[in-house]
Amino acid sequence: MLCCSSSMESRRDLQTLIERAWGLHDGLAEEIKNINIYFCRFCSEHGRYYSIVETPFQEKEGLIAIKDSLKEVGNVLMILQVR
Repeated sequence: MLCCSSSMESRRDLQTLIERAWGLHDGLAEEIKNINIYFCRFCSEHGRYYSIVETPFQEKEGLIAIKDSLKEVGNVLMILQVR
């Protein structure tokens, strides 16, 4: 009986980890989607295009890498849950 109880608890723990990984993944995906580059209106009206970036490109790349890693973690956890 202890074995079955432990197995059920492990499955619940895995399910919790899966939900957390995908929740973080989705949150980061939304954050990345909201990162924008704006162009200075005055400059563009005068033939110059200077971008005003709220989040540096390197930071965006880092967020994308973390998001991709969370996707992999979620996938591995789902495979473990099936076993």
